[in-house]
Amino acid sequence: MLGVLLAAVLGALVSAQLGALTIAVTLAVVGTWRAVAPRTSSAVGIAVRSKAFDVVMCFAAAVAIGLLALTVPYLG
Repeated sequence: MLGVLLAAVLGALVSAQLGALTIAVTLAVVGTWRAVAPRTSSAVGIAVRSKAFDVVMCFAAAVAIGLLALTVPYLG
């Protein structure tokens, strides 16, 4: 939640590119947490589907948003 709030603030006050990159980093952190969290804690709040599916989707979204943030003209 903190990452999304930070992305909104940075996107509004600094640049949309920085906000989008912050979302990408947040997704990568969530994917990493989901990958390494023990099954007992079950990564509460981010464990929706299978662990493998969640990790792949988080990293795929992080890469896609990061690439778009860096390549879309006039975003920064």
